[in-house]
Amino acid sequence: TQTEAPSDIDGMSLVKWFGEPAADQADREIYFVRREGGRAYSGLTAQALRQGDWKLVHNLPTQAFELYNLADDPREQNDVSAKHPKRMRDMMNALMKHVQAAGHVPWQ
Repeated sequence: TQTEAPSDIDGMSLVKWFGEPAADQADREIYFVRREGGRAYSGLTAQALRQGDWKLVHNLPTQAFELYNLADDPREQNDVSAKHPKRMRDMMNALMKHVQAAGHVPWQ
């Protein structure tokens, strides 16, 4: 919209990544956390973390975490968590720190 964002907003523009898949994304971690009530989630979260070419996902609390190397597997078909346990552990720790820092989930 060509408008300036208010100065009190904490975040960054994602515009440079729209239409520019080669834009440098390695300099920032991208977190996704969806907090839900309801039966499917039982008050837990669906979450993901992107670090460069790596993506850690947890789509449902009843499913295991999965790890993908998007450079090798852009369609996320092959979970490589068993092949990269240190990467998996480090990313899970970073994600859990982020979720905990974001605050208490009221229904837990």
